[in-house]
Amino acid sequence: MCMNRIFLVGDSILKGIVYDEDSGKYRFSDRMRLGTLEASGLEVINLSRMGATVGKGYKTLTQRLSGDLTGDTVILGFGGNDCSYNWQKVSEKDCEGILPLTPVSEFEQTYGKCIGYARSLGAAVTCVSLVPIDDVKYMSWISRGRSRENILSWLGDPSMLYRWHESYNRSVCRVCYHNNCELIDVRAPFLSAHDYKDLMCADGIHPTDRGYALVEEKIVSAVSKASPVCCTA
Repeated sequence: MCMNRIFLVGDSILKGIVYDEDSGKYRFSDRMRLGTLEASGLEVINLSRMGATVGKGYKTLTQRLSGDLTGDTVILGFGGNDCSYNWQKVSEKDCEGILPLTPVSEFEQTYGKCIGYARSLGAAVTCVSLVPIDDVKYMSWISRGRSRENILSWLGDPSMLYRWHESYNRSVCRVCYHNNCELIDVRAPFLSAHDYKDLMCADGIHPTDRGYALVEEKIVSAVSKASPVCCTA
């Protein structure tokens, strides 16, 4: 079977969001346009959204994708926002009963629904792992204008940010295992990089353009190996 379209449905990582320190604003990285795949004849349609959780992703899938998608591929990428907390509440010590945006059990269940829906339309489905965060940068980022002392007291130590984020990456792995779904490991090249801090933006959660080059390489490689391209022109 050959493919014609690649749908990216995820959060700001699959969208290719970069924090530009010079302007103090977010922008898009050209790397996530996946130009290499487009040059090979594939149509890349990016439906990812900054701030998206897996629940919002499921709504995007059901609202934007329909009909027969046989021969197409849907690439899913969620977790970075799902595991986040309301840091303003934590800063104010309003932590009683506080939960992440998407608790783990709900996260895994909804992720499975995303995979199932895309497959019900005939699409092949692939998920991407989470890009590791830089907990030092992220701690500074979430503490801006807030009480770092209170946030740190609740966390226990700054590396808890990394460990908690890693737990959601493990959830993605479990979802893929139980749904017999391929996982593109975009995490590995970051973990093995000696210049890791140069691959992550000042916010500690978004890759730089150099970091996105690693993500792009892994996705392009996985898609290229999956199936030949059908050129309809």
